[in-house]
Amino acid sequence: MPPFTEDAHPSADSPRAAEDARGITRNFLSVLAPDGCSQAEATLLTVSELVTNAIQHACGVTGFGLRAAEETVTVHVANASPAPPRKRDTPPWEPGGFGWPLGRF
Repeated sequence: MPPFTEDAHPSADSPRAAEDARGITRNFLSVLAPDGCSQAEATLLTVSELVTNAIQHACGVTGFGLRAAEETVTVHVANASPAPPRKRDTPPWEPGGFGWPLGRF
């Protein structure tokens, strides 16, 4: 893997659908690991979830970027919502509401 590669997409080029974001990510990962890697599917799933959430819950994607460093890939998704994320107090048996706490690592 190269020591550092970046592929950032300003708001005008931001993906409008999760499928578009996955395509951008596949291209990005193919440069980093042309033969594939075990983490590629996890990265594609993460991108898909983040972009889908921005579209469904935050008025759309306004920024998208991918950055690779030694053994890491950082995914950046900005959204159009002016409101900060808020914690949902939902019972564990109800679907949804876990994305924001899981994304903070």
